[in-house]
Amino acid sequence: RLTESDTVHECFDLMVSEYLEVPFRKVSEREAKERASGVGKTDEARLTELQQAVRELLSCRSTAHFPKKLFTIIRDLQSRDGDADVFPILPGSHLTMHDPSVEFAKFIAHVFSLDKHATKEVDVLRKQMFKLLQVPAFSDRAQFKNPCLTYTLPDVICSFCNHCRDLDLCRDPDLINHEWKCDHCEHQYDKALIEAQLVQIVTKR
Repeated sequence: RLTESDTVHECFDLMVSEYLEVPFRKVSEREAKERASGVGKTDEARLTELQQAVRELLSCRSTAHFPKKLFTIIRDLQSRDGDADVFPILPGSHLTMHDPSVEFAKFIAHVFSLDKHATKEVDVLRKQMFKLLQVPAFSDRAQFKNPCLTYTLPDVICSFCNHCRDLDLCRDPDLINHEWKCDHCEHQYDKALIEAQLVQIVTKR
């Protein structure tokens, strides 16, 4: 169960990390027991077993690992007062978000869906989460949209080492944290020059 200090971001990070770690741990423990009994497996067999473990942990049984934990998180988020202030306004932000529990379900379902070996299980889990939220799974409200637009400034040259790279001004975590450094020599970029480039691009449009 969540504590009052747990944020939506922390819940999201926890579930994504568990998606990567829990199936691997389950398979590793099983393999250790089999190895002790003198049973060996090929890499292909290990991969197949890992994919099966993911599907089992995602299965529609309410006692399965991920449905159980996700439903608990969603209920706890629902029990709190919906607060749009939990959504940070960052460079590129363009969506208005209101309900932390709905956004949590959308983002988790989207990330889990990147695993193409568990498409069916993730789709069922997604529908169950939105049923719990009383939101139609095919409604516009339930559809994932990237919350961050982007703009890439091409061919930015470091004045110290002449290293050239493209800068993603809205999504690069270093730039968002005000770390305007060359990734080659770590000297600061000339921000006045970058600003002048952006102004030039805008005035040409």
